[in-house]
Amino acid sequence: MSQLSRITPSEQLLTCQDSQKRNSFTLFLLMELPHEFFNVDPDLWGAQKDYQQSSETVRSMSMVNDHAERGVTFIQELSDIITKDESQLQLLLQTVEQHRHAYSDCKKHTLLKLRPST
Repeated sequence: MSQLSRITPSEQLLTCQDSQKRNSFTLFLLMELPHEFFNVDPDLWGAQKDYQQSSETVRSMSMVNDHAERGVTFIQELSDIITKDESQLQLLLQTVEQHRHAYSDCKKHTLLKLRPST
């Protein structure tokens, strides 16, 4: 019988919660946010000053979940900054796409191969 199959559902839930707590704690450490509230019962976190400070910081952060969202946001910002003309924007996007195909990476040896010899 595997070790995992001997764990009860409530123990699995606790293990999952411990894992989430460790991951959250690591995030707070990396961001250098106050984190002493992790040592207190979660029901009491709302009254903890460090929890309130960390909560405010996290809530004020702008989160982007996936590459498509980032791409859409980038294009919207780019079109607002560079041009309002849709045809000019499409030309710019085609140029960027051609450039990405021509220069598959930005490594020095790749760029040197593409440079005309003098």
